[in-house]
Amino acid sequence: MTLTYPMINRSRRILWLVTGGDKVAMLRRLLDGDKSIPAARMGQDRAVVIADSAAAGQLEASLHRK
Repeated sequence: MTLTYPMINRSRRILWLVTGGDKVAMLRRLLDGDKSIPAARMGQDRAVVIADSAAAGQLEASLHRK
């Protein structure tokens, strides 16, 4: 089954599950709305991001370094 961007964008909620420290950069890009990654092309107003401590913890640390 293939879901297209328009079909996914019709969803009431879009759930992103982000795990692992190697996903910190992609999580940052998603949260920044970087349209060069497919995930950022989805309706962010209905998106829910769940990240484990490895991804979110390192993201938190990178925010404090700015």
